[in-house]
Amino acid sequence: MRIALHLLITGIFLLGFAPSSTAQSLLGGETVKRGAPAVNVQLGYPELRAGYHIPVIDQFEIAPRFTFFYAGLGNRISDTLNPPQVGLAFAADFKWNFYSSARFHVAAIWRVGVNLEFLHGVDAAIQIGLPGGIAMNYEMLEKVDLLFGFDSSSAVVVTGEPAIYAIPLVFHLGAAIDLSRRMALTLVFEGGPSIATDRADGQSGSTVGGWVGGFAGLEFYL
Repeated sequence: MRIALHLLITGIFLLGFAPSSTAQSLLGGETVKRGAPAVNVQLGYPELRAGYHIPVIDQFEIAPRFTFFYAGLGNRISDTLNPPQVGLAFAADFKWNFYSSARFHVAAIWRVGVNLEFLHGVDAAIQIGLPGGIAMNYEMLEKVDLLFGFDSSSAVVVTGEPAIYAIPLVFHLGAAIDLSRRMALTLVFEGGPSIATDRADGQSGSTVGGWVGGFAGLEFYL
């Protein structure tokens, strides 16, 4: 019994307090290093997210992403305050870290993908990634990074008549906490307007909805 208790305490110590490099996050402005891909998973409202981060060259990565959403149209498109919508989104993030200092990192992100909603028939949106977003992280403590930035990866809802052009402007704020050399905990809150515009019979119209979200997640460095 004492041996088992000793092993448990040792395991917890190694997981949470083993020496590690300075804190970082897949959700911030840093990119993964060559030969060291990583995975992140986030669960909360209004969606479940998972991404696989692949280094391409120094300061540039691609992250294929899968999203199961239960409000909005996924990936920060549409209004999470309206009646529920359920569907899947498949996308890829293109991330360029264009500024880094000892503690502060900034990256530009463009997201391209397809979102499919099934609860009310079938709605499809093509996310075109423009104008894009900014992700930043600042190392507050040795094992804690502050995460912040915004996303404006627009999309075209191609089902229905007329087509709708959706432009989100969603800000996020959160933290990444190192649990070990290869794992981190993330807590992120998101919010901002989501603007939808269309044009029919020579007339243009627009509506403004609200995107609100909160997520807890894990990052795994492979």
